[in-house]
Formats: sequence, structure tokens, C-alpha cells
Amino acid sequence: MVKILCLLMMGLLISANRIEEQRKYVIGDNLKLSDKQFSFGEFIFYPHDTYLAEDVYFDSSDSILVKSGLGLRIRRVRKGSLPPQYSIQLKSEMDAPGTARVEEEDKDLTIQFIDGVSIISIVEEMILKRQISKDQEEKLSKWIERKATSSLAPFQELRRRNVSCVGLRPVVVGYSKRQRFHVIYDKSIEVSSLLLLKESQKSLLLTPAIIRDHKDWVWLMEASWDESVFIDPHGDKREFLIKELEVENKYRPRERGTKLLDKLEQIMINDYKMKPGKESKFLRARLYFRENT
Repeated sequence: MVKILCLLMMGLLISANRIEEQRKYVIGDNLKLSDKQFSFGEFIFYPHDTYLAEDVYFDSSDSILVKSGLGLRIRRVRKGSLPPQYSIQLKSEMDAPGTARVEEEDKDLTIQFIDGVSIISIVEEMILKRQISKDQEEKLSKWIERKATSSLAPFQELRRRNVSCVGLRPVVVGYSKRQRFHVIYDKSIEVSSLLLLKESQKSLLLTPAIIRDHKDWVWLMEASWDESVFIDPHGDKREFLIKELEVENKYRPRERGTKLLDKLEQIMINDYKMKPGKESKFLRARLYFRENT
């Protein structure tokens, strides 16, 4: 009985993680965020991870995913000297700035092959050469069509939404440097409007160890500072540049975390002239290359 309850709780935690309360901010060329600790008002941004992410995004010739408000990508993440990590992810677009997004992900692509060729090897070569051959494109499209009925989470969600995988092919490749931050409040700061903020009800199992080790820290949010270059892998030599800050609510109860996000947002808009956005980087890049062909 205890084992069943534990499994149910884990299932609930995993399901909750599939909904992101995330906000995006477009950054002007005149603003450069530090890769060291800094603050926006009373919100402390503590850096904890830097990595490179390369993304291969898929869509059909008639932009079925864009029209469905979705983005499907294979992502390669590189952290220092560690082996690259691969995943396939499906994300929904925001209906409005700050609204929740659905994310479905599967991380084990090492066992994925098409016609005897590793999916990872195709993606690696495409990322390295910054272009895709006709044969590679056909193989990836064929693999996606075959996986349309699989148990991989992104494809389950596509089926649930009645979105066809027929004709999906690589359309955009992104190269991003990402700096990750824990956004915290330090209770040892005596003069603060957040002084009476209660401990978050976030599960300790889902709280980073460094937060647990600092008794005066309250984990409020996660933030990502991205500087990205997007290309069309079919020979177009142009590049589309995006600088963006993403902030995600981690405080519980969630409603209180939303109010904290509102407070941080006002500081960033009023003091740093950031602009809230709702479109994903994929959508902006896809529309750029389609509108400028």
C-alpha cells in the first residue's frame, strides 16, 4: 500500500512539472546580464549552471505546429567536459505573457535509430555543418512519422491534440548559450518588503540542495538568460539573433508565487526597460525565415 501511495505521489509531482508558469522578457542590445550574482530589487539571482544548447526544430511545409501553437525539438545540451545529453521536447506557446505552458519531454534518444542510422548521429552532423542533406531530412521525417504512435511523451501529446506528424521536417536550428539562476530571497536581509514572506511549500524533493543548505534562503523562481542564434539548415546564410530572459515560478502556493513574479516584473520593466513577450524563440525564428524568403 505504501509503495502504491509513493508511486501516486511521484506521478502527481511529474504531472505538475509538465505545466510551466513562465514569463519571457525581450532584452535590448544595451543590457548585458552578469554571469555572477546580482539583484533586481530584493530578488537575488544566484548563478548555478552554464551550458550550451543546440536545438533542431521541426514543422511541416504548411506550418502545422506553428498553427497549433506548438514547438517540437530535439535538443543537445553540453555542460563542460560532460558527455552531451539529448532529448526530444514538445512545448506549447503562451496564450498571453506569463500564462502557463505545457512541456512534454523524453530524454533517452540513444536507442533511437532509423534505417540503421542513429538519430543522434544525424543531429550531431547537422549541428556541426549548420545544414542538412536531403537524405538526412528524409530519415528524420521518416523517424518522426514512425514514432507518431509511440509511447514517447511528446508524441502522446501530439495525438491527444490531434496534430499529425506527417511531413514534419527540420526547419530551424538554434545555437544558445544559457546561464541559469536560482532566484531567491535572503531572510537575513533585515530591511525588506519580503521580510514576512513565509517558507515555500515546495517539496524538499524538488528543491535544489544548495537552497536546502542555506537556511535563510527562500527559493522563489528559476531564471535563464539566453543569447541565441537561429539558422535555416537549407542553405540560407542569414542568422536571427535573440536575447531573452525567462523566469519560472517555483514558489508554493503557486498563487503567491505569481504575485512575486508580478513584483519582479514591475522592477524589470520600470528600472531595466525589459519588454514582456509570449512567443517562443522557435516561433519568432520560424516566422522570421518564412517572412523573409
